[in-house]
Amino acid sequence: MNSNHAIGFCFVALAPLTRAQTLWNSVNGPMVGAEYGKVCILVPDQNSDGYGDLLVGAPGVNQGRGAVYCLSGAYLATGAGAQHLDGRNPRATG
Repeated sequence: MNSNHAIGFCFVALAPLTRAQTLWNSVNGPMVGAEYGKVCILVPDQNSDGYGDLLVGAPGVNQGRGAVYCLSGAYLATGAGAQHLDGRNPRATG
């Protein structure tokens, strides 16, 4: 297994569903076993830069409690600026 697959990563491809897709950008996960990119959700612009953003789940981090990362739409579109806007790790309760 390629070490990138063990870490997980998110591919961003832009194209109509009826045509071949072109890889636009990719982002590596934070650690081995993170399962980064297992769930991805497009969200409206979170930081007022004019680009929609992408929430990326990583259920394998934080001792299996998971984390959600917000990828900057501007970074994904242009490659410039901060890659992650914020990452929140849920805390165990109970």
